[in-house]
Amino acid sequence: MAVIKALAGAGADVVMHGLGDKAALQRLQDQIASDNQVKVLYSDADLRKPAAIREAVKRAAGELGRLDILHNNAGGGGL
Repeated sequence: MAVIKALAGAGADVVMHGLGDKAALQRLQDQIASDNQVKVLYSDADLRKPAAIREAVKRAAGELGRLDILHNNAGGGGL
């Protein structure tokens, strides 16, 4: 989340993606938006599915107007 916080701190609207405790992620989303006066969207799309990725990008571009930066910090195992 350091990258999200840094981009928001620089004035960028951001989309954060995460899985897990949705209440905690919602609080983080609200805090980042409030602290930086930016839009913060939350996504829990299944990034293993191309259709879910397309829908997440479509939503983000629609709600934010455009996308300028994509920072992918995904990790996984089983390779």
